[in-house]
Amino acid sequence: MFFWSINHFFMVKYNILFLVCCLSLSVLIVILLWLIRKVGSISWELNINRTILNGITIESSIEKHLNEYLELLFPIIESRGYFFYLYDTKSENYLLRVSRQVDKSTGKIAPSYSGLIPYNREVYNPPLWLPRTNSAEGPLIIKDGGVPLLHLMIREGEGLIRIGPVRSAIGKTRLKKLEKIARVLQPSLAVLLSIEKQKFDTKLIVTTAKAINGLAKSVFDINSLFNTLISLSAKMIDAEACCFLLKQDNNFVVSVISGFKKEVETQLKCNQQGLHELFNIVKDVESCQILPSTYDFQKIPTCFSTSSNQLVTLIRIDNFLLKGVIAFWHNQDSTFGQHQISIVKDLILRIGELFDSKRDSGEFVNAYSEVLSILIEANDNLEPFTVGHSNLIANYSVAIARELKLPQDEIPNIKLAAYFHDIGMIGLSNNILFKRGKYSKIEFETMKLHAEIGASIGESAFANTNVPLYIRHHHERWDGFGYPDGLSGEEIPLGSRIIAVADMFNAKLGGRKYREPVTFEQAIKDMISSAGTQLDPKVVQALVEWFKNKQTDHKRIGRSLGPCWLMRCSPASICKECNAFNRRDKNCWEFKDVNCSSHGNNCTTCFVRTETIYRSNEPQFCI
Repeated sequence: MFFWSINHFFMVKYNILFLVCCLSLSVLIVILLWLIRKVGSISWELNINRTILNGITIESSIEKHLNEYLELLFPIIESRGYFFYLYDTKSENYLLRVSRQVDKSTGKIAPSYSGLIPYNREVYNPPLWLPRTNSAEGPLIIKDGGVPLLHLMIREGEGLIRIGPVRSAIGKTRLKKLEKIARVLQPSLAVLLSIEKQKFDTKLIVTTAKAINGLAKSVFDINSLFNTLISLSAKMIDAEACCFLLKQDNNFVVSVISGFKKEVETQLKCNQQGLHELFNIVKDVESCQILPSTYDFQKIPTCFSTSSNQLVTLIRIDNFLLKGVIAFWHNQDSTFGQHQISIVKDLILRIGELFDSKRDSGEFVNAYSEVLSILIEANDNLEPFTVGHSNLIANYSVAIARELKLPQDEIPNIKLAAYFHDIGMIGLSNNILFKRGKYSKIEFETMKLHAEIGASIGESAFANTNVPLYIRHHHERWDGFGYPDGLSGEEIPLGSRIIAVADMFNAKLGGRKYREPVTFEQAIKDMISSAGTQLDPKVVQALVEWFKNKQTDHKRIGRSLGPCWLMRCSPASICKECNAFNRRDKNCWEFKDVNCSSHGNNCTTCFVRTETIYRSNEPQFCI
């Protein structure tokens, strides 16, 4: 019995010791596993830090970096869509910068193209912008249109990531990883946004410098000026290609050529006989159009006449500095009229006369504003809907300035700035200036540079410092959401606020290919509704009062406020072909075969007529 007790004691002791050892070993294993997991977590975090912070390069776009950041989230949260928004200080909203979709068949992330995403009941179409909210920075599960999304705010509110659709429950480990990524992204976003701003500022400086140098060169280099004018003219008459053949002694030099393949350019430059044939076609006429079915078409160099569906427009140039021929190639379904040919001829004639009259190089300095004026007119004439645009803005601006009783010596500065408010557009590249259809985001941002480019050009062209200032800020908004500087209210120079009202009013009354112009009554209502947001209420009221004063003239009962050619500021090249030109015995729409389509209008919707009808129906005219 005694020995059994001793034996039992030792067995219990050994069992306890064994249990303690097992327990200790288990604790050690747990600690070891925790350390391994911790080291793995630290290693993962270091890799994330290294990927995010070391991956920043100046050469890459911000969109490329945001794409890479979204790819880091793919192993953590499985979903079909990943969307990165950046905060825009001007609009005070988050704007969608990168959208990525997962192809479940391959498991890869790819750029999102809406037309290529297969149909799925839970595919989420993200909004292009989101309002700024005070939501927490940590990851949240929200619903947008019933679709569950993971909403991840980047610290300091500079960025926002949405992932969806997602499961309604996400593990704590995954959420912690997302928090760590958001924490690391904040400083990298700050760096990327700073780089993007520096790139944009640099692009602005380069673009502005090119524009100024290009226009300055146009003043002193007639070949450069003709290059610009011919490019504008080609757009004006819907030409696919053009060239200018400059006559030097008995030979021709192709000084401008655009729209042709390289091999065609080479063949043309080496074909003196063909160039002489082109010139001889218009040797005794100012201009002509040649169809493929005509005899003269056979005289055109064969490198040009390979297509049977083309027609050619030739314009002869003959002044002191330049002699030669401009050739434009069109498809037969091109839509342009004789009035557009007349506009091109008049522009070229004006340039020739200007340089003929200023042969002395010292006088060319004084020709700067004259050349800019010719370029502005050419730009306005690119489309029928914008004919007379700059003159109209200038006239409305003067009327508003007088209604506001501004000092007489300030009104000419406002008129000058209003006329040249879009001069910066000519400084932009041809792919922006001649863009058909809607601008992309980058193109739109580039287009907005025209205000700053125009101001820089104005500083070189005009002595009064207010003129470039008014040009710079004519796209600012009363509520501060305009560009380029986001000024608001009284911060915006008064001259710029006047031009903005005149510009918007003219835009309402002028049609476009994709829309009819609004009536005079609707234009006035739209202007009043924009007062206090986009436009200065005081300036809008001045425009309304100016019209009221004109409409109370009893001599105008049943008649338009003025002749259409004056009210629309149409050039003589258009007006002289219209039956209503210089006729004051009837309203313009009462004549047959008028030439309204030449300036993008028709009598039914033209404000010259709609204003008269409105005034006749509402004789008290009270807005």
